[in-house]
Amino acid sequence: MKLASTISIYGGGTSEGASKGWDARGRGRKSRASSGELSLTVKRHSSNNFRVLAGDFSGKEVGWVEIGVREEGRKTHLVESMLDEKYRGKGYGRKMYIKAIDFLKRYYPKAETLESSFPLSTEAERVWRSLAKSHKVVEEYNSFEQRPHFTLRLK
Repeated sequence: MKLASTISIYGGGTSEGASKGWDARGRGRKSRASSGELSLTVKRHSSNNFRVLAGDFSGKEVGWVEIGVREEGRKTHLVESMLDEKYRGKGYGRKMYIKAIDFLKRYYPKAETLESSFPLSTEAERVWRSLAKSHKVVEEYNSFEQRPHFTLRLK
């Protein structure tokens, strides 16, 4: 099974959204993956959040990574992520995160960091540690949650 390389951009109807490549009415074209692939779509989720959605060949949503943007686009954080169990452990979660990172770099050039959410699942920890192999990631231990916290440098 492989990941489709095309991304469709969806989004909100704000002027900021339109300037960032989103249609003013929040619509775009849907892309469907062929059998054995997942497609990725970027969609505005709220005024300050967007999601990278993963869909299977039938168009069914099978996962997402939601990113929040704050401080005039300088700081970003992972709000939540989910991937159906049958797609876990195959690299799809990492690919969703990478598409979100690429989107941030392109449409939010002022963004300096992407921070993980609390608490992280074991699967999410595995994705963050995998990202550390190819990106600048700082892992800190959060004593309150007794779980790791990650910060990825975008610059």
